[in-house]
Amino acid sequence: MPKIMPRATKKTNSTKAKECELTVKPSVLEENLKLLYAAVNIGSLDRLNIEVGNSKSIFYVGGDVCIKISHKAAKSLRHPLVQVSCKQLRDYALKLDKSPHKLRLAAEEITLSNQKQSYQYSLCSYQDVIPQNEAEFTPCAKVNIKEFQAALKIVADFTDTDAKNVTSGVHFQIKPQLDPDAETNDHSLIVTLTGVSNSALAQTVMSATAIDSDSIGAFEPVEFVLSKKVLSLIASYAKDFVIAIDDETRSVQFSWGSTSQVVCSTQTLKGSYPNLDEVKSQMEHNDVEIELNTQELISALKRHQVSSKEVNLIIEETQCTVSQNNDVGSGSENLFCHNPTENKIELWLFVDYFLKVLDLIKEKTVKLKLCLETDQGDDDAASNHVLIQEQSNFFCLAQLVETND
Repeated sequence: MPKIMPRATKKTNSTKAKECELTVKPSVLEENLKLLYAAVNIGSLDRLNIEVGNSKSIFYVGGDVCIKISHKAAKSLRHPLVQVSCKQLRDYALKLDKSPHKLRLAAEEITLSNQKQSYQYSLCSYQDVIPQNEAEFTPCAKVNIKEFQAALKIVADFTDTDAKNVTSGVHFQIKPQLDPDAETNDHSLIVTLTGVSNSALAQTVMSATAIDSDSIGAFEPVEFVLSKKVLSLIASYAKDFVIAIDDETRSVQFSWGSTSQVVCSTQTLKGSYPNLDEVKSQMEHNDVEIELNTQELISALKRHQVSSKEVNLIIEETQCTVSQNNDVGSGSENLFCHNPTENKIELWLFVDYFLKVLDLIKEKTVKLKLCLETDQGDDDAASNHVLIQEQSNFFCLAQLVETND
């Protein structure tokens, strides 16, 4: 997105423009401003733009995440764009009484007052240039918000929390759910969400509905990657929403609402990302699975987590030794495991990601699927990746190079 350069300040038009008065409900204003200010916190300038015309009042912020909220307005009402601080107006909205309020728009300021006229507050306007996403979006899928929230909860924690790591995000893949034996197919889509980072991957699936059900057979698969922050905003504020795509600008749009229409648009993350499907294909014909008691493993890892970010697993016959050794201290404990191989297997894994996976496992035992690699004449074996499946969810932990904290 183009860099936003704020340029001063209060308008000084010599001719005062005609005022425009809107009636607003404090609860609705507060809800709208919470969403708009959440976008400001992600990477937008603290400028709320308000304009009225064509039977609509539009509140929007622009930048890394562009959000527009439209409400119905009287046909006679018109006012050109006026711009104020989103944070200041939100802070006022949080402290209003419950009566309908008057929001008066003028060139130099906006004024907010309650029904009894017992208080009135004004905010100065600005003239900053805010870039907008002018992409031409094509709607492709309608998504149930509860399904999306449940899916995002599984994969979001496997993205990197470091904002500087541009190789981390949530990968979307949308494709038709086709039955090759059926004469006709319905308008169902499969949405695969993959939480992507260098150290771990998590994947789950959910359903969606195609916008154009008549051409479901010609539906082209859609793929894009978005940041955890943007998707968390959608999960927190959206209702059932429509996803629209613009391939040319690599932008994605989410829209929802009936009484008030909300549109959120953002650019996708660009780069090369680890691919869980490739890892799964490499391990497709490998039947090496190490089975451990889920709760026993969780308890052991939590004890090691006290003083270490990494943990070492040595698996030999029916014993799994979990250990760590660093400047803070050391420790080890033995767990019973089922091991179908004769090799001694050694793994180094991140404790935090390992525990995140295990917390999602509902079975009494967990199976670690390994793609073993051995050097000639060496009885030890290692696996570059550890794959764990829980129903329709897949998790992949990357093997670490041995280090000391």
